Amino acid sequence: MTSTTQAPTTVDLLTAIRDHLAEFELPEPFTVDVEHQPAHGYEHVCVHLDAKRSLPAVAAVLLAWADTITAVTVSVWCPPHGETLHITVHGRLAEGITIRVYGCVSSTATSLDMSADETRTVSLALLRAWADDVADGGAAA
Repeated sequence: MTSTTQAPTTVDLLTAIRDHLAEFELPEPFTVDVEHQPAHGYEHVCVHLDAKRSLPAVAAVLLAWADTITAVTVSVWCPPHGETLHITVHGRLAEGITIRVYGCVSSTATSLDMSADETRTVSLALLRAWADDVADGGAAA
């Protein structure tokens, strides 16, 4: 990456995610986007998971990603249409580059009562509980 006084370039962002995917055995993403707007302080990598996954499967893949990045936080966003929830793991790659990895599930997949366009921070423990539900076959809270 460039020096700490300069924002990462598009090439830095692309190199960082390429290196990360090469180093770790992670499920194949649906899309990988590089968003680079240094004038607005907005430089990050965004990974969208396969859209056809259950809540336990999305949570398990997000935990796999969480294990490979630092400064991890988790959020859930309910889009304005209110039909899905976007579960996102936020963090940093080894180079310090910001990354967000997200997957979508039905808004009825969790017991979270969320309004349209609401964002909520949730714990890694809740993400683990959702992932653990793979073995149980039920719907974790």
